[in-house]
Amino acid sequence: MIIDFVQKEYNQSPGNNAQKLQKHSSFTLKPNRLPSLKMHKDYGLTEEEKGTYGDRQLIGFDKLELLGRGGFALVWLASTGNQKVALKQIAKPQQSKEAKFSYIKSDNIVQIMGVEHSNKDTWIIQELGGKPLSKVLYTMKGEFYKGERVYAISETVELLDMYEHPYKLIELMYGILNGISCINEKHVTHFDLKPDNILVENNIPKIIDFGSAFSNQDYDQFGMITPEYMAPEALDIMHNWTKYSNQYNTQIEALTKMHGTPKIDVWSYGAIILDILHGVPNWLSYKGKIMRQGKPQIKYGLFAVKGRDLSKIIQKQQQLQLNSIIRQNCNYLSLLKQNQLFDLLKQCLAYDPSQRPEAKELLKHDFFNQN
Repeated sequence: MIIDFVQKEYNQSPGNNAQKLQKHSSFTLKPNRLPSLKMHKDYGLTEEEKGTYGDRQLIGFDKLELLGRGGFALVWLASTGNQKVALKQIAKPQQSKEAKFSYIKSDNIVQIMGVEHSNKDTWIIQELGGKPLSKVLYTMKGEFYKGERVYAISETVELLDMYEHPYKLIELMYGILNGISCINEKHVTHFDLKPDNILVENNIPKIIDFGSAFSNQDYDQFGMITPEYMAPEALDIMHNWTKYSNQYNTQIEALTKMHGTPKIDVWSYGAIILDILHGVPNWLSYKGKIMRQGKPQIKYGLFAVKGRDLSKIIQKQQQLQLNSIIRQNCNYLSLLKQNQLFDLLKQCLAYDPSQRPEAKELLKHDFFNQN
């Protein structure tokens, strides 16, 4: 039996003491991972990962297989007794933000069951939540097309089933938004919502990874972010921090006082839905070949920029042609649903955050009415 001692761990952690704030930009861009052909057999770890994470185990748990990777962590399928869990291994003993926000409960949020510290690692014990949404949507494989290296993108059986039964797509979208609403209602911003941070099982989505999250009372610098799913007002603060640092001590303070914060996650939600509709991850700056209606199409990620220049990503956000994206990719929806989806995404992706509704308001949108 796993004892829930998460909040106690956070409250007693030495890292919870206030530290002197520094006026420098400290955000980190999360790497996007293209398929690799050079993986090793030992759990599929690279040599670099073997050196970082070793073969260390948490006492009382057996690692069964590698489930995924984060910026500074590996996630394992593990067992303890007759119970299977997800075990997140962070290769450095540290206070975990997952512990800090574990009080947020929802059927659409993966629950934290405990946190353990060892000499070289922090281990976060979580319930299992299924496959990442990115893997539910499509698979990617490098190949040559017309003499050029491209990434072949194949729609999964699950996604094709959603096309045939659109109510399943609508239910999935509603579940993601409901999880966001539960987070934001606690005055918390997740700040790194993307397909890799949403697990899906039996069409039920669950949000994971609160490593970059913050509350309205937190005045710190931004953590790790994925800019292709980030709202323009946050990208603006990152890109122009030299200017804003004359007025604000930290980036979160600037964001909170200038714009408020929960609507950041609403933008990210809209960007995730674009992934589903467009068929190509927003970050893919290389050519992606996807089959649509039996014909190959070459596409790029909607917010993809080589070098991940934040100012250029903002420009792409401003130039987004939502109506065209929906008309070209949503013929499996009725015209009424297409129009409703356009209105929903138009609100989510409003460039001006003051024009962007909160998640709880969007849950009442006509698009989710299946009558």
